[in-house]
Amino acid sequence: MKRPSLPVLIGVAGIAVAALGFAFMTLRPADGASGGTAGGLPMPDLTDAEPRVAAALSTLRDGVLATPASATAWGRLGMSLDVHGYKPEARDAYRRATTLAPGEFRWSYYLAVGLDDAGDPEALEWFDRARDLLSDYPPLLIRHGQALYNAGQLDAADSALVTLLRADSSLSAPYRLLGRVSVARGDVEGGRDWLLRGLRVQPRDGQTHGILAGVYRQLGEPGEAELARQRALLYPSAGQIPDPLGAELTQQAVSSRWFIIRGEAYLNQGHPEAALRELDSALAVRPSEAYLLNIRGRALQALSRIDEAAQSMQTALKIRPQFLEARLGLSAIRFRQGRVAEAEAHADTARQSSPTEAQPYLNLGLFAQATGRRATAITRYLEGLQNAEFDTRLAARLAWLLATSPEAANRNGEEAVRLAEAICEIDQYSVPATLDLLAAAYAEAGRFDEAAERAAEAAHLARLADDQKLASGIESRLALYEARRPYREGG
Repeated sequence: MKRPSLPVLIGVAGIAVAALGFAFMTLRPADGASGGTAGGLPMPDLTDAEPRVAAALSTLRDGVLATPASATAWGRLGMSLDVHGYKPEARDAYRRATTLAPGEFRWSYYLAVGLDDAGDPEALEWFDRARDLLSDYPPLLIRHGQALYNAGQLDAADSALVTLLRADSSLSAPYRLLGRVSVARGDVEGGRDWLLRGLRVQPRDGQTHGILAGVYRQLGEPGEAELARQRALLYPSAGQIPDPLGAELTQQAVSSRWFIIRGEAYLNQGHPEAALRELDSALAVRPSEAYLLNIRGRALQALSRIDEAAQSMQTALKIRPQFLEARLGLSAIRFRQGRVAEAEAHADTARQSSPTEAQPYLNLGLFAQATGRRATAITRYLEGLQNAEFDTRLAARLAWLLATSPEAANRNGEEAVRLAEAICEIDQYSVPATLDLLAAAYAEAGRFDEAAERAAEAAHLARLADDQKLASGIESRLALYEARRPYREGG
C-alpha cells in the first residue's frame, strides 16, 4: 500500500501541534543543565532524550560542524530542535540560517513563528521580514494577523487579514479573526457580521460558532447565543490553513510523541495501516501509555482485527481503569462480538464513573435499541438528557423512538416534535437526517402536511449529498406521509 502523504494529513504543524489538538511533549534541558550554545552551535542537554531523537540531533549537529557556512545545515538543525521541543536552541539555529541566507523565506518564517509562540514581541519584526520575502503565503498572513491582534495593533491586523481575503475569500479563518478584531475595537455588531460571513464560507466551524455565542451574549441576544453554543458543541473546529512548511517541519520528528501524533492523524484520515506502523514505533518506546494503547486499539478495530483491538484497550484499562474512551471503545467491541452483557457492563461502568458524559448513555441506549428493547433504550436516552449536557445524538435517538416505535406506549409525538425542532434549529435545518427525523415526528403528531414538506426537503438534500440510500429511505417515508400515515420503525 502506498504510504499516505504527511502534508495531506498534517496541515499546520508548529506550528502543527495546535492544529491537531494534541498535547505536545516538550523536551527541554533540565533545570541547571547546559542548554544554549557552545561556540555558536546550539547544544541542548540530550541526557533525557529518546535515543532516536538524540541520534538525529547529533547527526544534524555534525552536519553543521562540517559545513558551518551552510544555511540549510543550520536550518535543518533548527527544524529538528524545534519539532522535538528544544525551542530556544531552535531559534538560535534559525537566526544563524537567516544570517547566512537572508533571502530564504522559510528560515525567517520559522523564526517568526517560534518567537511568536514564545511570546516575544520581536516576532512582529520577523513576520514583516518574512512578508517582504513572500507576501502571499496564507499561513504567514494568518499568524501575522493573530500576532498583531495579540499585540493590540488592530489596524495592522485588519490590513493583513483583509489582504489574505482579497487573495482567497474561501478561507474561514480570516473572517473569524476579523470578527475578534472588530469586537476588540468595540464594534460588537461588526464582529458579529464578520463571523456570520465566515460561517457562510464554512457553516460547520465550531470555533466560529463558539466565538459568535459570546458576541451574541454581549449583544443581549441569549437565544441566539445558546443556539451558537450548541452549534459549537455539535461541529468540530475548522482547523488551520494547510501549511506545507509546517508539514515539512513535522517530517523531521522521530520522537515517540510524534509517532503518536502522526498515527492519530493517519487514523483520522482513514489510513489505519499507516497509523498502526507509527503507533507500533511509539509503543516500542512507551509500552505502558494508556492513551497510545487506546489509539492502537482503534487502528486495529478499523482493520477488523477485533480480538487484538480488544486486548489493546484492555491493557490500557489495566493502566488507567477510569479511562473513559478506552472503556467505551471496549464496550463497542464486545457488542460487535455479540457479548451484549459484557458490552453493557463496560458502558455502565463508564456511566457511573462519568455520569455527566453523554456517550455512556448513548452506548447503553444503542445496545438496547439494537437488541429490540426500545423501552429500555428510551429510558437510557432520557437519563442521558437529564444528567449530561444536551447532546444532539441522544436527543435524535430519543425523538426517533418517540415518533416511530411500533409500541404505542413508547410513542409521544409532541415530545418528539419538540426534540426534533430543537435539533434542526441547531443544525440550521440543513441536515437531511435531522429533517427526516422532524418529518417522522410531525407525522406521529398528526401534522402530515408539514411531515411531507420536511421529508421532501430531506430527500432533496440527501440526493445533493449523493447519499442515495438515505434519500431512498426518506422517499419511502414521504409516500406514507402523503397517504397520511406515520412511519413505524421496522414496519
